[in-house]
Amino acid sequence: MSPAATLFALVTSELWSFLAYLGASLNNVPPFLLAGIAMTIGGTVGAAKIRLWRVPVKTLLIVKLGSTYPWLSNRIGGSDDWIIESLQNSTGEILVVSPPLGQELPAASDIAGFMLTGSHAMATTQDPWSESTAIWIADALRRNKLILGICYGHQLLAHAAGGIVGHNEQGKKFGIAEVTLVQEAK
Repeated sequence: MSPAATLFALVTSELWSFLAYLGASLNNVPPFLLAGIAMTIGGTVGAAKIRLWRVPVKTLLIVKLGSTYPWLSNRIGGSDDWIIESLQNSTGEILVVSPPLGQELPAASDIAGFMLTGSHAMATTQDPWSESTAIWIADALRRNKLILGICYGHQLLAHAAGGIVGHNEQGKKFGIAEVTLVQEAK
């Protein structure tokens, strides 16, 4: 809480305390009149500082776990760009953090939900940045955060949730698939 908000909270508490004392001392003044006066004074003080009121904005985090091929990103951008473009009509803040580049992840408690992008890495290599990100994801899972893993992101999500991640015996599989929300996800 900001110092100004703390000060106004203390002033309001003192005002109510004074009016409660005054109400107890003045038997002939109706209590509703004192309450109305207190609300008017408190509302006037609060309205003067309305620009200080802050409503927390929901933050969506894009955890950028790698980059796509340069020939593709030069044409259509990277996966974080695609996600941001698909969310262009959403409200709230969108934050992009890249653990492979050494960028620190914010506290999971401060994030409404997050998306884990793809990478050329494999969760089986257990790179240090990947393992520390998996620990962060496990914390977010315990907090029931909304999570979407894309490609490598879903490998890391499975690993963080205690699943087994391994190589596909049939080889690599590439492609695009349409994803739709089931009713329970809406």
